[in-house]
Amino acid sequence: MSTCPQCHFEKLYCYCAAIPRLNSQGQFSLLYHDSEYGKLTNTGRLVLQSLKQHSQDYVWQRKVPNPALLKKLADTSLQSYLLFPADEAQPAHTQFINALPPHFVILDATWQQARKMVNRSPYLQQLPRLALSPQQLSQYQLRRNQPQGHLCTVEVVAALCEQLAEPHNAAQLKQLLRHFMHHYQAMRDHQPL
Repeated sequence: MSTCPQCHFEKLYCYCAAIPRLNSQGQFSLLYHDSEYGKLTNTGRLVLQSLKQHSQDYVWQRKVPNPALLKKLADTSLQSYLLFPADEAQPAHTQFINALPPHFVILDATWQQARKMVNRSPYLQQLPRLALSPQQLSQYQLRRNQPQGHLCTVEVVAALCEQLAEPHNAAQLKQLLRHFMHHYQAMRDHQPL
């Protein structure tokens, strides 16, 4: 069966018509672990499709940091934050400072992979950390063994949009996630939409 060139789902289950075109005050950099990049169940693609002018993706490499990401992190017109909880070495804030436009670095990986990415990347360790306190449980249901209290990538960006006082963006991203999951489950189970 042929696949959609944009969403990579089988054409019968394409969700592209549901993708909103959103604008944001923030910039979102998705830093992928290589085992996560390209998975059909990955929700980072929803961010990239909806916030095209405000998001970019990079694949993490331990020995060679991505030069484009390093350049973005060095941009003094933005305030970069790493979305990552506190640890012994570094506290995490729950709000960001609005002095400069925010740039959020979001690790798209399992929890174990994300810890390894931070521990092996001095340029990530130097960023101020931001931790979310979700008010709702994750709605994402496409993978097993999801840790309680963790959000998928598109839910993280929706939560950040809420902090940016962009409730329309947050609602649109959550709606897109519902479409995405419905289409994926129908495709996986060979069921009509």
